[in-house]
Parts: sequence; structure tokens; C-alpha cells
Amino acid sequence: MWVRTKNTTALPRLSVPVSVALVAALAGLSLVCALGTHEACVNPPPPVSQPSPGTPLAEYCSQADTAHPWALTLLPVALAVLGIAVAGRRRRWTLAICGIVASAVVTNVILASQLTSRTTV
Repeated sequence: MWVRTKNTTALPRLSVPVSVALVAALAGLSLVCALGTHEACVNPPPPVSQPSPGTPLAEYCSQADTAHPWALTLLPVALAVLGIAVAGRRRRWTLAICGIVASAVVTNVILASQLTSRTTV
């Protein structure tokens, strides 16, 4: 006969205020990165004023920045909320989901700011 015992080694779950604070911090980071991506696509570094068609920057910006910075802000937040809802406020899963989404947002702005606006040879 099996007897159920309480698992005392389980990590405590995140509280709702902590989960909301994580999502709010991710929203702020997403907003800053979305504005950075938009700025890198609209005002590329010298010697050009607009990305030339066919350049890596123009191709990336046509996909990543569609003149709607709010879309780059809302999508990561929606993914994080969905991930937290699926994870059930489990501490490790929630932190992993928020970390992955945050690194994707930061990678997006780094790519937009580092791509060249000159044609490749």
C-alpha cells in the first residue's frame, strides 16, 4: 500500500505580485529595445541616411521593424504572460521563460544596431 507524503523539497511558487513585477520589467525592457530597434532602422549610422535596398540592414529592418514599435513591445510581453500561465508560477520555469524572452529582445536590438547599411561585395 502506498502512502502519499508531502513533498518538502519543492521550491515555493512565485507570488502573483512578483510575477506581475517580472512582466512589468520585461515590458519596460521590451519598450526600450523596440525603440532602439526602430531608431537603428530609421536612422542608420553614417555615411547613409536610409538603408539601401538589398543591404543586410534593410532586409532585417523590413522584417523586424515594420514602423510599429508597439508590436515589438507587446509580443514579448504576451509570450511571457502565456509562458507564466502555462508554467503555473513555478519559480525556475518562470525565470527561464522571462530570461529567454529578455535575451531575444536584447538580441533583436543588437542585431539591428550592428548590421551594416552598405552593400556587401
